[in-house]
Amino acid sequence: MELTESGEAFLETQWMDCLNFSRDLESNLRGVAVAMFMGNPIIAEDYLQRMASQREREAVQMVPRLDATGASPVEFYSTMRAAHESRRIAMEASVLREFEMEVKEVIKSQKKKKTESTQNPEA
Repeated sequence: MELTESGEAFLETQWMDCLNFSRDLESNLRGVAVAMFMGNPIIAEDYLQRMASQREREAVQMVPRLDATGASPVEFYSTMRAAHESRRIAMEASVLREFEMEVKEVIKSQKKKKTESTQNPEA
């Protein structure tokens, strides 16, 4: 896959626009991929950290107590939906944290290679 010259120019100047908050996990993952593609794993890691933190806060705020006794069917349905949404958001936060750790490893590896190449320029 190749970019046109105008596409490359646009990407060079506008790529950070991909890093906006989104409830859509797929959009977040695309933003991370663009940051990595543009050679900015530190920015990708920071973005993952912010998205995970946001989801963690949301999940904690909405943890419902499931209790079918005494609840109407509509109330119980509403509680089930809220429980599902809370757990989905918590799972997304967990996945984003996992990806954040992977990007940290990329950063460490790049720093190590850079250090090795400056200490041993003939290699």
